[in-house]
Amino acid sequence: MGSANNQHIKIMDKETIQISANQVDIQSYEEVLHRDPEHADVGNPQGNVYGIRYYVRVTLEDGTRYLHYKAWDRADLGEAMTLKTAVRNRRVIDLKHWVEVDPAYGSKAYEVADEEREYQFRSSLAVGDYGRADIFC
Repeated sequence: MGSANNQHIKIMDKETIQISANQVDIQSYEEVLHRDPEHADVGNPQGNVYGIRYYVRVTLEDGTRYLHYKAWDRADLGEAMTLKTAVRNRRVIDLKHWVEVDPAYGSKAYEVADEEREYQFRSSLAVGDYGRADIFC
């Protein structure tokens, strides 16, 4: 899923990528913030309490995406905006602080990831490992 062969990305060392043209944005996700047994019921047996968390996301030109490891609540959204601006201005990310996530839909990175999933799915079926095939379907 990596993008080291993209001509618009320069690997400065194993953990730093310099980006010549990128997209930096704030992405929100609904997540389990904590569990409270008093909120448990038939549809939520663990008592999950959900909320919105915000992440800084970088999308490379080939569609590869990274999220910064830190999530912010709405009250701390200003900190996320500060990081977004810093990354956009500096155009460097240190991979120690970022995690690669699913690529942008329809991008070159998406096509590569889709081909890998298809290969893993068919390989699992070929050896009769249906449990593993379920992961890739």
